[in-house]
Amino acid sequence: DQGDFPAIAGSDNVRVARLLGHDRVYFLRLLRLFIEEFESLPQQLGVDLARNDRETAIRRVHTLKGSAGYLGMMDLMRTAASLEAALREHAPNLDALIEPLSAELGALIEASAPWLSEAPAADAASTAPPLDPAQLEALQSALRHHDLAAINLHTSLEAALAGVFAAPTCKALAQAIGHLRFEEALQQLERGEP
Repeated sequence: DQGDFPAIAGSDNVRVARLLGHDRVYFLRLLRLFIEEFESLPQQLGVDLARNDRETAIRRVHTLKGSAGYLGMMDLMRTAASLEAALREHAPNLDALIEPLSAELGALIEASAPWLSEAPAADAASTAPPLDPAQLEALQSALRHHDLAAINLHTSLEAALAGVFAAPTCKALAQAIGHLRFEEALQQLERGEP
């Protein structure tokens, strides 16, 4: 079910299509997770800076930078890199850098909306297939070894995982794997162990 790969303003769809093997459904799932994770980032940065918590702000912007790059959003990645550098250097007037980031993020969310309306929602746990313990162990092993095979293993197990783990655990697991944070994903699996 790959169809035409989404052309979203602000994303290098040729690069990301090649990276994801032209898997349209997987890209839309990652895009949905990206937006869920980062749509409120400008407001979160405002709170972090009001609390004088630069480390949290730096971590948020660094995560955005990496995730944007993975999804081919090169302009947003560069804007995030500039803001991250300014945060690390304790630069004044960060609003001048947060505003463009907020505008780019908003434009990307708006450009993504038509595509996200067709992105599949999570399967209901009641229709989930049984979870194969051997496949679960293979996923855990891939995560432990930072093996990119974890992405495909997770995709193949997603419906079964939804039948065993609570929805928040499944969402956090999908976000962590989608953003290549394998240690965090492994912790999610271990904390939510059935």
